[in-house]
Amino acid sequence: MQRLLRPLIALAILTSCSPSEGEQMTDSKAIQLIDHIGQFEGDIGGLQFWHHPVNNYEGGIVAANGEAGLVFISIEGVASQAVPGAFFVKPDIVYPEGHEALIFAPDRNRNELVAIRKNNNGTELAEVSSYPLDDKEISGFCMMDSLRGIFIQNSGHAIYREFDNENSVTPLSAKAKYSACKFDPVTGRLFLSTRKGNIVEASVDGDIIKRFSPNLGKGFEFDLFREKDRGLFLIAFSNNRGIVLPADDQDSGKGFHFMTNRGRDAVEAVQHFTMTGGNLGSIYRNGAIAVIDSNHDLYFAPWTGFSKGSDGQEAITLGPRPPRETDEEEGLPAFQLDSAFDLPGLSGADQ
Repeated sequence: MQRLLRPLIALAILTSCSPSEGEQMTDSKAIQLIDHIGQFEGDIGGLQFWHHPVNNYEGGIVAANGEAGLVFISIEGVASQAVPGAFFVKPDIVYPEGHEALIFAPDRNRNELVAIRKNNNGTELAEVSSYPLDDKEISGFCMMDSLRGIFIQNSGHAIYREFDNENSVTPLSAKAKYSACKFDPVTGRLFLSTRKGNIVEASVDGDIIKRFSPNLGKGFEFDLFREKDRGLFLIAFSNNRGIVLPADDQDSGKGFHFMTNRGRDAVEAVQHFTMTGGNLGSIYRNGAIAVIDSNHDLYFAPWTGFSKGSDGQEAITLGPRPPRETDEEEGLPAFQLDSAFDLPGLSGADQ
């Protein structure tokens, strides 16, 4: 059964406060939660930011919404109709030079990797191609381009695969079991999280190049963030703690957490986390974070910077957005959908 993403109070103008005693690291930086977008009625598979090629403010997230399919939710809270399928794994997005972005997501029912394109002039999603996967279920993956990727099996083993070359399947190192991976298209570097709670940089041949220790326990999600002239950073988050790790030197990580204006964590247990350093307009022009907590609530927050030279200061654009249009009878924010759409059914089907 498809369920609704319940719209909630959309805007909170929040101030940074000190973390609760004994709950956060003393050098952990507070990030202000700005937008509470809505609530799923169950678990989803993961989130990934999508960027419009021209209009920054038309970006948003793509969510793997279980048996309800794949859905796009804009930075303004506009929801799309879902692409049918069973999507339980965090999607990935590639931006081929000179072409529109492609969204990739494994469909469990079909046992295929589905390629999806979003209409740049609206919120519509449409499948454009698909590729067969191995019989073993995929628990995580990342694309290197539109035909090459790393796929992590439920066993924790990872393989490199080219979809236009049947003989390309190459296992990565069996010395570790993996959870997730990220590929940096600028440098061609590959990073994987392990089930023991580390992050490793590896080659497609499986050789371990470098190890990182987020110290977040065995279960966390991570993304890559690049700043011009400042290098590449790994951003990891688990439960109520996050850390920023430089990928190019031995500097110690910098911690962060989310705060409300009442001086306590607004998100006590993050189930899914993703971030982007790209421009999404307004207060999000220096980057954005999206999280889903243990209550299945979806939040957006501006990325405020941690890298060398930033000194951990908030972005100068930080501030409230105009409130969304409100339903006069119920007093709730209204999703401004295209006229051809109804509010889609969003589900949290059990995995």
